[in-house]
Amino acid sequence: MSQSFSAVGYQHINKGGASKLFGVGQSARYNPIRESLLGSLSFDAMMSSILVNPSSTSVANVLLFSNRVLGWPLGDFAGDFVNIGVPKGGAAHFENLTDHGFNDRTRSLILVNTSKGPEFRVSFRDKFLDTWNTTIDGALGSAASRKGDPLMTWAAFPEGISYLSSDQIYLEISQQLNINLDWWPDYDASITYYLFLYLDGAHKLQGYAQRWSAWVEGGIKSGGIMDKLWPKVESGAGTMNATLKDSLKSLPAFKGFYHLPGRQLAPTTGVETGGTWDDVTLVFEL
Repeated sequence: MSQSFSAVGYQHINKGGASKLFGVGQSARYNPIRESLLGSLSFDAMMSSILVNPSSTSVANVLLFSNRVLGWPLGDFAGDFVNIGVPKGGAAHFENLTDHGFNDRTRSLILVNTSKGPEFRVSFRDKFLDTWNTTIDGALGSAASRKGDPLMTWAAFPEGISYLSSDQIYLEISQQLNINLDWWPDYDASITYYLFLYLDGAHKLQGYAQRWSAWVEGGIKSGGIMDKLWPKVESGAGTMNATLKDSLKSLPAFKGFYHLPGRQLAPTTGVETGGTWDDVTLVFEL
C-alpha cells in the first residue's frame, strides 16, 4: 500500500530528542495509534513537537489526543485534542506542542486523509439534538426527566466494549437523568446509546443503534428503578432506529462518509484545538 503522508513526533521541542515516524496509506481513511502502542515505543505522553508532511491526494491531518478530562483517563482517541493539518500538496508543517498547552500530553493519535475531493460537513449536535430531546422525553414519560442536554461525542475504535467493533467509529449519546419518586428522594441515573452510521452498497447513508446501556445510582430503590427504566431504554433504541431510517431516506448517494472529533465544519490547515465532548463532525464526500 502506497503511503499518503507521514508525520514525525519528537521528544523535545524544536525536533529535539528521540523521534518516531507515523504514516497512513493512500487508500486508508485513518491510521489510529493507540496509547498501548505509544507505550511499547516508550513514547506515551512524551511528544513535545511534531512535523506533518504533505499528501498529494488529501489534506493531511494529525489528531493528537490527551485521553483525559480533568486528569481522569478516558481511553484512546478521547479528551482534548490538537489537530494539525497540511494542505494538499502544500509545505510540511512543524509545531512545538508547548505553544498549544499539549507538551507531553499525547497519549493517542490518528492520522487522517481528509478533503480528498469535494465534501461537506455537518455537526452531529446541530442536526440531532432536537430530535434526541423530543424522542427521549416521549420515551421516559413522567417517571424521569433529562438533566440538561446530552453528551454527544464519538467512540472511535473502541476496545473492550461489548457489541462494538474496535475497527469502527460510533456516535455516542449519554444523557443524565433525574428519577422522580413519590415520598422518596430522587435518584440519579443515565442512559447511553451508540449509533452506527455507514454507506450501504448503493452509497446511501444508513444508521442504527448498535448498543445501549443504563445506570442507576445505588440505593434501596435502585433495582426497582432499573426494572422500570430498562424497557424504556430498549424501546428507545427501536424508536431511534425508526427515526434514523426516516430522516436518512431522502439523502442522496455519497462517494464517501467519515467522522471527525469535535466541531470541524471546515478543513483544518494549520492548527486547531478542541475536545471530543464538543461534538462530532459528519463528513460527506461528493
